[in-house]
Amino acid sequence: MEGTVEDGQYQPKNKWYIRQVKQYNRLLRKLLVDDFSREALDKIFKDTLEEFKYILPTIPCVDQKENPNTQKLVIAAYFLTLYKFMKEQGVTPVEMGKIVYDVTVMKITRIPKILRWAKRKNFFSEKNIEILQKLGIYSKSSRNNDEFVFDVKIKDEGELCVTYRCCPIIKYYMENGGEELAPYVCTLDIAIGKVLGTGVKVSKTIGWGNSYCDFSYKEGREVNHYDFNKVG
Repeated sequence: MEGTVEDGQYQPKNKWYIRQVKQYNRLLRKLLVDDFSREALDKIFKDTLEEFKYILPTIPCVDQKENPNTQKLVIAAYFLTLYKFMKEQGVTPVEMGKIVYDVTVMKITRIPKILRWAKRKNFFSEKNIEILQKLGIYSKSSRNNDEFVFDVKIKDEGELCVTYRCCPIIKYYMENGGEELAPYVCTLDIAIGKVLGTGVKVSKTIGWGNSYCDFSYKEGREVNHYDFNKVG
């Protein structure tokens, strides 16, 4: 994979993504301090950061700036890079799924409560739902196979349902040696939903081997338990 950070497709936000990776690495150090030596963690994080800088220009650039999943694609690529080096230390896909979940909870919890409340309210706002619906319509007309393709519906009592027909995150994992981690990458969404209070429920995902992903959100609803040992 050729390229440099300077000529990457994510160039306008490259520095932002690298800062995010460094922040994840700091949180992971706290999370994993009892499981790995300091020397092992130093090497894991150093190798992960260097590899992430290298692959950043190769990550598919989806053309949906308003779609929050655009950022998740880059962060998911970071987790796959991290897993490459964690695997060398004996970490299993299930264990990595738990790590993704726990560090995401740590990161989102660091956001002040008032901002988490604002993010939740914005997510369920009429304006955001309208944006998502427009993006969903656009996604089905796009000829770019790297796009998120999805439908958005509102059910009774304000339940927001999003059905993904195509997921660039899983596509990226399958094309870059991440097949065994693919069933667990949605722990990212579960963790975010749990902390923000979006009441996310996941019944099907492409990563679990289904033909589509089925997500639903309802403000204040308890987030369903994610069984790491029996996904899907």
